[in-house]
Formats: sequence, structure tokens, C-alpha cells
Amino acid sequence: MSVLAAGLALVSLATLWPLVEDLAAGPREVVVVARDMAFYLEGSQSPNPVIGMTSGETIRLTIRNEDKGVVHDFQIASWDTSMPRLKGGESGSIVIRVPNRPGRHAYTCAPHQALMNGIVEVVAAN
Repeated sequence: MSVLAAGLALVSLATLWPLVEDLAAGPREVVVVARDMAFYLEGSQSPNPVIGMTSGETIRLTIRNEDKGVVHDFQIASWDTSMPRLKGGESGSIVIRVPNRPGRHAYTCAPHQALMNGIVEVVAAN
């Protein structure tokens, strides 16, 4: 291998490393729990919270339904994104690429919109 080829390989590796490192980390996971006819971020006691996301990031959104005997879903209509309906005790995940435009977007549980709704707030990436 020539010195020039070795130098180009090192420059290429240095340029691509942040991308490879980001892929290895995977999407950020956000866990939302449906219980008592409200949504909660895992570990929080605040019902129907504002869920913060950064424009352009990839999120693995996991919904866990803890309401036995009740079916819930999770929708962000302005993104045309929805989680299939989950029976009590079920969970599911979807991967979302957050739009590149900052703003506030409503989320709901379609069968229980009056009780189970909140906001996804997208902030600009640094």
C-alpha cells in the first residue's frame, strides 16, 4: 500500500467515524406507559407529559399498555405516525425519524382522545 493510499484511508476513516459511532449507539429510546387512562413517561408520575425530541434524531418509541382489559394506541397525526392498538399487558415499538422542523405536535390515544393526549415538542438540533 502506498503512503498516499494509506493517508487517504486514514482521512476517510476519520471523516466517517462519527457516522459509524452514531449507528452503533442506535436510536434513542423513549418509553411511554399507558395506565389509568393517561400516558406517562417511564419512571414519571406526570400524566400526558410534553415529550421532548430533537429535529432529525431517530427515536425508538416503545408503548407499554398497563391498563388490563383496555385497548390503547399512540398517534402523532401531523407526522402520519401511529402505533398499532395494544391490549392490556402488551407493548410495542416503532422507530421514528423526527422531522427537521422544530414545533409542537399533538399525540393521542385514538379510542380515548379526551383523556389521553399531549404534546411532542421538537427543538432544533445544535
